Amino acid sequence: HQVQAANAGDLFLGAYTRTSSERRLVGYVCSTRTASSTLTHDSMATHDPSGPYVAIHSVCVDEAHRGKGVAANLL
Repeated sequence: HQVQAANAGDLFLGAYTRTSSERRLVGYVCSTRTASSTLTHDSMATHDPSGPYVAIHSVCVDEAHRGKGVAANLL
């Protein structure tokens, strides 16, 4: 996802907790734009900045933070 993150950074979001000494990633969503209305390997392999659709690749939340709305807020 590193290349896609460089090209579609606004579609790669993280949720963090913050303490006085650290910031910890507890969830993320990574996506790209596509012109295809159907999810296929090809439609998800390349970011099309003018594509009208968003292909969500991953939504991950740390187990300790599940059920608290983290994923819903990221989406």
